[in-house]
Amino acid sequence: ADNGLGIYNLSTKKFRFYSSSAVEYTLNSKYVHSLYIDYQKILWIGTDIGLQMTDLNSTNLDYTSISNKLPESEHSIVPSFLEDPSNHIAYMGTYGEILLQYDLITKKINYQKLDKTGAILSMYLDEGNLFLNCSSGNYIYDVKTKKIIKNNLLPEQRFYNVLQ
Repeated sequence: ADNGLGIYNLSTKKFRFYSSSAVEYTLNSKYVHSLYIDYQKILWIGTDIGLQMTDLNSTNLDYTSISNKLPESEHSIVPSFLEDPSNHIAYMGTYGEILLQYDLITKKINYQKLDKTGAILSMYLDEGNLFLNCSSGNYIYDVKTKKIIKNNLLPEQRFYNVLQ
């Protein structure tokens, strides 16, 4: 979206609009690149200048910035999210070749720079491997060893969404 984010609650039948110019529900930017709902019903909102989250069980919108935890500010653009339900780790791919690993329980963030992959546009988790579709091709990231290899089994195309 390029003007904010609208959320309709099916239970309360209420609509809330979040934007950078709103008074009550403020986003850090009007450009929303990605959305993800984790196991705790936290909505993660990736914008062009950072990451925000809101608890869908409450009315608060808490701003969480990852920019100060990364080497350069352009890495805060998050186009892709994925949660590993077995260990409650949220993976976030950035435009700046950074793979973020956020522990949903301890709230600690780690990251790894993935050289020459380009933007991490989408991810898929299977048997301990993250399949990454990046702007420079497709890769397989081993979660345990933290090694990445080029995946030549898929065509050289960009996938913006991958469903399990």
